[in-house]
Amino acid sequence: MKKLTINDIKDILRTELEKSKRHIQHYYLGTDRFSETDRLKSILNNQEQEDQFKDKLKHDYRQALKEIIPKPIRF
Repeated sequence: MKKLTINDIKDILRTELEKSKRHIQHYYLGTDRFSETDRLKSILNNQEQEDQFKDKLKHDYRQALKEIIPKPIRF
């Protein structure tokens, strides 16, 4: 049985982290469903939301920025 080196552990962790990131991205976008039609609907819905956001940015840039970047909390 081979001993694990630091580089081996780093490679394993890097691979597992990439898997986790891909899973989170699918879950966040709603594309983790098994049904092909549900997945396509989710992708289309995400595209519509992105297009709406881009239109909002074109028309009212400052208001869109206020929604994205909250004001800092002061104590």
